[in-house]
Amino acid sequence: MLTGKKRVLIENVQPQVDGGLYPAKRTVGERVDVSAAIFGDGHDHIRGEVLYKKQGSEQWTKVELVPTYNDEWQASFYVPEKGNYVFTVRAWIDHFETWYDGFKKKALAKVDVTVELAEGVLLLKRLGATNSALISIARKLEDKNQANAIAFVLSDEFNRIVHENPLRDNETQHEQEFIVQVEHRKANFSAWYEFFPRSSSLESGRAGNFNDCIKLLPRVAAMGFDVLYFPPIHPIGKINRKGKNNNVKSQPGEPGSPWAIGSDEGGHKAILPALGTLEDFKRLVAEARKLNIRYCNGYCISVCA
Repeated sequence: MLTGKKRVLIENVQPQVDGGLYPAKRTVGERVDVSAAIFGDGHDHIRGEVLYKKQGSEQWTKVELVPTYNDEWQASFYVPEKGNYVFTVRAWIDHFETWYDGFKKKALAKVDVTVELAEGVLLLKRLGATNSALISIARKLEDKNQANAIAFVLSDEFNRIVHENPLRDNETQHEQEFIVQVEHRKANFSAWYEFFPRSSSLESGRAGNFNDCIKLLPRVAAMGFDVLYFPPIHPIGKINRKGKNNNVKSQPGEPGSPWAIGSDEGGHKAILPALGTLEDFKRLVAEARKLNIRYCNGYCISVCA
């Protein structure tokens, strides 16, 4: 809620989908470019930052926002891990930077800056409440040789001090926290290769199994595919089993369509014995990983008792 003490408005935070109803999406290692319209009343300088963290973490990371054009500010952060990240935007009036900008203009124009130096001392002492090193900086502005004090304020060292020590007045934080859903890189783009494991045999008259599939993996990788897709590999129901060429009735000995669950040999988490064991399957997945190939298989909800 906006109150009289919050002089900064934050609008149109991006990236977001339908006002934050759905998460924005990235893949592991990508950059998230955050932008927002940030503005306030008067001529005082505005500063801002993006706060982000991995969902579930208590520690926020801050990234400074920089102005681009027409009240738009931008910042970026990277998402190194799969999972959800949370971000929001915070902004405030920085009277220290406002003073500094005005001081430089007057000093360079050879205008008397006695009052401005005294104001700078007060601002530095305010900041010194949380950073005692700034108290000694304030003393330099009280140098009886005003030329030395002016030269110090106009130095690169003091410019850095102003930038690294914002005075956070009238701070506003956006009321929403936005989600970025981070998926594996293959969610962005991948090339899928599908074949039936029982068709992988190189011997005529013998159905293939997982060990035969392993032998074909280098061929799949050589063609540029990085995802191996199988139909369901669980045991196939025996009653009302489909036959060859999609015949609604199977003949004795026909293996049936893999898109049918309901066998007494096991359900979705079991493996058709003719294809191999669970260890054989794990070895297939491991060998595929060595070739940068991920595994995926179909899911069946059709019941064939």
